[in-house]
Amino acid sequence: MAEMRVRSRGIGWWEGYFTLQPRHLIWYGVVLAAILVVAAIGGAEVGPSSVARLLVAEAAIGTMWVFARQGASRAAAILVVASFWLVIATATAGAGGFAPINYLTFGVVVVIAALLLGGGAAILVAALTLGLGAIIPPGDFGLGSTLPLPVRAGMGYTVVILFLMMAQQAMRDAVLRHAESLSLLRATLESTADGILVTDMQGRVTGHNRKFLELWRMQADQVADGAVEHLAAAVRDQVKDPDAFEENTRRLYLRLDEVAMDMVEFRDGRAYERYSQPQRLDGRTVGRVCSYRDVTERRQAEAAKGRLEGELFQAQKMEALGRLAGGIAHDFNNILTAIVSHTEIAKIDSEGQPALVESLDEVLRAAYRARDLVGQILVFSRTRAHERIPIRLLAPVEETLRLLHSTLPKSIALELVPPGQDETVFADPTQVHQVVMNLVVNSAHAIGERNGRIVVRLAPISVGPGPVVPAPGLQVGRYMALSVEDDGAGMDAPTLARIYEPFFSTKAPGKGTGLGLAMVHSIMRNHHGGIGVESAPGQGTTFRAFFPVHQMGQETRTVEVPVELPSAGRGERVLLVDDEPSVVLAVGTLLRRAGYDVRTETDPTTVLALLTADPSSVDILVTDLSMPGMGGIELASRVTAVRPDLPIVLATGWDQGLSPDQLRKLGIRALIQKPYTSHRLAVVLSSVLHGHNSMPPIASGDGPAVH
Repeated sequence: MAEMRVRSRGIGWWEGYFTLQPRHLIWYGVVLAAILVVAAIGGAEVGPSSVARLLVAEAAIGTMWVFARQGASRAAAILVVASFWLVIATATAGAGGFAPINYLTFGVVVVIAALLLGGGAAILVAALTLGLGAIIPPGDFGLGSTLPLPVRAGMGYTVVILFLMMAQQAMRDAVLRHAESLSLLRATLESTADGILVTDMQGRVTGHNRKFLELWRMQADQVADGAVEHLAAAVRDQVKDPDAFEENTRRLYLRLDEVAMDMVEFRDGRAYERYSQPQRLDGRTVGRVCSYRDVTERRQAEAAKGRLEGELFQAQKMEALGRLAGGIAHDFNNILTAIVSHTEIAKIDSEGQPALVESLDEVLRAAYRARDLVGQILVFSRTRAHERIPIRLLAPVEETLRLLHSTLPKSIALELVPPGQDETVFADPTQVHQVVMNLVVNSAHAIGERNGRIVVRLAPISVGPGPVVPAPGLQVGRYMALSVEDDGAGMDAPTLARIYEPFFSTKAPGKGTGLGLAMVHSIMRNHHGGIGVESAPGQGTTFRAFFPVHQMGQETRTVEVPVELPSAGRGERVLLVDDEPSVVLAVGTLLRRAGYDVRTETDPTTVLALLTADPSSVDILVTDLSMPGMGGIELASRVTAVRPDLPIVLATGWDQGLSPDQLRKLGIRALIQKPYTSHRLAVVLSSVLHGHNSMPPIASGDGPAVH
């Protein structure tokens, strides 16, 4: 501790217990002066010589005090002993002989010499005294003893010196033990990772270690002999809540007998755990000891762990929702396929009935809206990598914002801040459109009907190693950050925790599906990027989507739209298999009307038996992906083993992450998503049958097939 110091030069033979406290020397001088006064009063006469001797003694005491103040304790002790011995010697010589009181007075000097300078100094003083007694004849005081007075005095001095030497040795041993204890305590305090502060009952600092200064970024002179209130005021600007910190500090000294623990948080992110307990001596409280432990890294680790657990929970929740969505989407798309196909048949049969055709068109439009909604749901369950190409984000972002300008309220200003360097990313342009569209529309809803501003920015960013990343899941590397900032209502913490949940929405009923942000989250995850958000009630919201920068040499796949092929069949034999009777009935009817020779089945085992018996009986096989007993993948594999050159088209309401490479290995020439129109299916069949299938086409329900 700062106030607990041990002499570096060690304990000498001349030093005793009292030499560690120089302020005691003045009291020794006062005692000696009192003895001289008593001796003078007890003498025959107090004359000018006695007064002179007293003045000399007091002068010696003053000089001794100066030496003591300068830290020269030994010099002060020598001066005291020598001065008083000379004063007493001159007094004895002036009295005409040694009297018992003189030996007693010299005995006091012997004791003082032993206490201040050790046993060797006491022996020297005793020898000088006895030598003086041999020179100056003793007076006749009628003591009636057979031994001479100097002999009796020498014997007494011997006993006193032996006693003092033994006491001196015990005191030296005690001082050494005390010094060792202090050294051990000091080493212990300096080796601890905690900052230690010791104060007395009044809150004055009585000790501290270097770690305390390091933690609080203070100098030693700021702490020495300071008050806790002053220290608290000195660090007020560092702590996050200064008033609470000072109040907690004051409370510690109002309840000195209590053990307390609290957390001190700093503006720069540091956090110290303060543990305080009373300092006791002989059963009473004499002060307080506070230890400060730096828990910044621990709290950061706990926060990072909490974020990771939250991300894991979110990922598991999204995965479960994805599986559920995929299963629902498959069944729902089968239903929609039947609805669309039967409605198309009804339209064909209702030619010349405009009112009926209009009603059927409304049915188709509703079915397409339902298909689009299912498509959004499928984003959460899709694990297949989309067709991504190297692009620069500025072009699709500008295109999307041009479309949004005409749809947003005039009260909302939409601004684009282009990047200083538009680096290439590996992304799906269509999904980039979706990300921008959903984020901007979400900001517009947050602003509402009042005047507001939405700023879209693009900027490159580098993510380095460390516990803090701008968005969950980002790896070390380069990214293009797409940020959408608004000055809307903002969101509180409970809302932020749920914004990526499908169907969660704070909008009024009918104002949104709650799928927009969930879709953005899933798109960014599938792009190996991430999305972060900053928001607070009344302070607006900023979303940042991070697209990985394209690395040279990374595998790319271009996306091209083939020329539209004729949809009419020319009698090709089509074998259609689907476990839904309504689907095979409607689709089979449409294909027959399109010019194909169609055979329909609902049992894949029947199809396999048919092709095994007569492999050349069909020109193309169209099979559903998910069927009981035998799925489309297994059926395609077995059929390929029987007839490797048979073209196979796989239809599904949920692709379950199948990639074109997987389809090619299975002998599948095309994948078509349910619900599909009759025209789209005919286009895919024509493409496969007429050899326009250098790569497996993947067709959606209404768009052109993508090769």
